[in-house]
Amino acid sequence: MSAPSPAAQVFPPDGELLPSIVSLRTSHPSLGIPKLLILLRQTHPTWSVSDKRFRKLLSSLAAAPAAPSSKDIPGLDVEKVGRGKVAVRWFEGGKGKGLVAARPLEQGEIVWTEEPWIYAPSWDVLAAQRSTTHCAHCTRLFPSPPPPLLTSCPRCPLKYCTRLCLTRALANGHAFLCAGHNPACAPLWQLAERERWHALMGVAAIWGRIIACEKEEEREWVVGCLDALAGLSQEERARRSGDWPTQAPALQSLWKSAHAALLQTYRPSGPPPPHLKKYLRQPLPALADSLLTYESFLLTLGMYSLKSRGGVHALHSHLNHSCSPNLSVRHIMTSNKPGVPPDWTITLVAKRDVAPGEELCVSYVDPCLGVRERRERLGEWGFECGCGRCVEEGKEEGGKDKREGK
Repeated sequence: MSAPSPAAQVFPPDGELLPSIVSLRTSHPSLGIPKLLILLRQTHPTWSVSDKRFRKLLSSLAAAPAAPSSKDIPGLDVEKVGRGKVAVRWFEGGKGKGLVAARPLEQGEIVWTEEPWIYAPSWDVLAAQRSTTHCAHCTRLFPSPPPPLLTSCPRCPLKYCTRLCLTRALANGHAFLCAGHNPACAPLWQLAERERWHALMGVAAIWGRIIACEKEEEREWVVGCLDALAGLSQEERARRSGDWPTQAPALQSLWKSAHAALLQTYRPSGPPPPHLKKYLRQPLPALADSLLTYESFLLTLGMYSLKSRGGVHALHSHLNHSCSPNLSVRHIMTSNKPGVPPDWTITLVAKRDVAPGEELCVSYVDPCLGVRERRERLGEWGFECGCGRCVEEGKEEGGKDKREGK
């Protein structure tokens, strides 16, 4: 029997090749050009891309201002999560992925609800958890009198609805962030609480899930969710500020201290306590290990700083921005989950009637702001909004400035 013939090689156009290069560079910021090219060829075995062409396209990206990039989430059941009401679509012009209506939506209609794939409680929720009035995993308010299934962490005062919540918390990172389980986490908590740095604890939660995953498919899901977030490195965001030249030394020192504290928490240099060993996966797969570098830390920090109040939601992360959004994000208490904090489950509601195929958008900033302030705040996301509203209001602002002689 003859061997099967190899797949025909194709020469992908720049419009198809560039998004793949951006995605690889974003996912693996510490890799050099040769290794990135190897990854590209492994990801797209039928593509024929020369070293010269690859370097040229990388150089063109380096010359352009950094911008957010994202990709789809493998294994995300959009049909199920989105209740058959939404579909993923890729847009040209560097916009990337987005969501469109799969059928007509009526004003006020609930499009979908979603719980986060990663959650770091806000400081007020954390205070409630520490006071043992709320579950330290799902954040539900405990009824009075306390339920019989209420259980405690064996090494700290935090309490949980059930044994299941405790087990999930330990597997999702609590084992690393509990001083009773892991004394090495103390510097991380001290730094985060001193700076009131919620995004740092968001990164800590992501690292905990990646490292503690028992099943490789679960780890791939978490890494896929992380890769799907559009965002800028925290340093790139800071460089866009006019204060960067004076603030750079202090900020870089702070970031390096945070990264060192994370490494101390999750990759202790000495022998870990016996009860922590079951959560330390050794050796860590190369893909996950690459996410623990300083460059990847800055990227994840920038992503979490932009995207999250308390949790990050997989399908919600597909939504693009508009200053005239047709969806609103609401935190609606549900009858079967009394007391759940408002930054846990999100509900997407149609602000007006939406036609099938129309892109679904939310506003990344307060849409009540003026065009100048909206654009200034959207600069942190790495783009300048060019929606119809911004164009019209920009013309009005320009005319007003001319009349006032500015």
